[in-house]
Amino acid sequence: MHLRRILRFIVLLALGSTPAIAETGRGIITAPEGRPVPFAVGRQYLVVIAVSNYQQWTPLASPVKDAREIKDILVSRYRIDRLYELYDEQATKANILRLLVKLQQEIEIDDSLLILYSGHGHLDRNSSTGFWIPVNAGTEAYEQQNWLPHIQLRGLLANVKATHLFVISDSCFAGDLIQATRSLPDTANPDYLQKAYSHVCRQVLTSGATEAVPDVSDFALQLKSILKRNRNPYLDTFTLYNDIRLGVSSSVPLLGSLAGTGHQEGASFLLFLQPGMDQSPEESVPPAVEPGRREAIWKRADHFSGAVGAGFPPIALAAPELESAPILWCSAHYNLCRDWGTLGIGLLVGAMWFSSSPDIANSYGIVSYPVALELRYQTRGGRNPCLSAGLAAGAALSWITFSDPALEEVAVAKPLLMPSLGIGWASRHFGIVAGARFLLIFFDNNPFAGLSPEIRMEYAF
Repeated sequence: MHLRRILRFIVLLALGSTPAIAETGRGIITAPEGRPVPFAVGRQYLVVIAVSNYQQWTPLASPVKDAREIKDILVSRYRIDRLYELYDEQATKANILRLLVKLQQEIEIDDSLLILYSGHGHLDRNSSTGFWIPVNAGTEAYEQQNWLPHIQLRGLLANVKATHLFVISDSCFAGDLIQATRSLPDTANPDYLQKAYSHVCRQVLTSGATEAVPDVSDFALQLKSILKRNRNPYLDTFTLYNDIRLGVSSSVPLLGSLAGTGHQEGASFLLFLQPGMDQSPEESVPPAVEPGRREAIWKRADHFSGAVGAGFPPIALAAPELESAPILWCSAHYNLCRDWGTLGIGLLVGAMWFSSSPDIANSYGIVSYPVALELRYQTRGGRNPCLSAGLAAGAALSWITFSDPALEEVAVAKPLLMPSLGIGWASRHFGIVAGARFLLIFFDNNPFAGLSPEIRMEYAF
């Protein structure tokens, strides 16, 4: 016995682990003091797809609500590095397929992918084929318009490079999606975590077998409860399933693998608890926020931003007699966030000073205050370089003062157009962009057009 313990200790050291790893009463291996697991852990992806308000199928009460709450728990308590969400009108068949193909191109081998689907499911008994039902699915059983068959879903997921993939399907007839697991581990041992995570995992957890499941889901209720109460650093799928099935009476949850996708027997998907969550008291989970340390989550970025900028004397393309001092401006935007970047609309105000050459007769000076609406697009950063392009259109409120005292000061409001282009650096909240802004002010006699180098600093909140 002592020799066996010594050999086990040597094996753990060779794996870069720690002899302090111990078994717990529920089959979860824990590492004290938040020490890293003894294997490579890549990026953790979460995809949430849920439909309540169908276009043609009977509306459902709880899928979107349940999915959002489960997502909130996962994002606030577990390690999630990438988040993608499709709800109701977004969850068309085309958008689901587009997202899965995007994941095939984006995800690397060491990454993990968790997919949560909640909505209608259907079983075509004539062909024994199961389907996810997207929001724009038709109801004609023979046309099967915009239905997403499980066999196609399996094919798409088989081409995702992630070593660890886990699908949670809370829908009717979801059991058709899986191949039943041969056996579940009775208890964990010190080698369990290493072995389970070193194999290729393609697992599925369903709310029911080939049966209808209720709209108000016991399965979702149990899933939220377990994810919320877990205090172990690593939560594996076998323990998750074991606890869920004990609390669900309205259907028969199943755990299995995606047939034909390369799942290896004994493999398991793992959820990693955030540091400190294992010590926190049991309480209701706070509303999900984007944790500052996970700047890779851009699906729900900050919606408001403010910026200040300064330009240098522009290169005059018209009215060459005009000279200018630095241009100052500030802006506020409401940002619409998408996977591919940020589209913002807002207000830009500023101040510009122009003066004519003193050599001309009746030289003059202009103080101009631009007020414009700006539409701006910026690629998402995340401590990365970013590109920015904008178009501002509005009016320049100008006061013209002449050197000849016989001429009175003139106040005018003229149309203004200011396209801009820049490159810079952006984190979650702060960004700095350097570029150029083209100015076009339509004065009556000599419209001013110029190209001004500029620098902009922005803060999102």
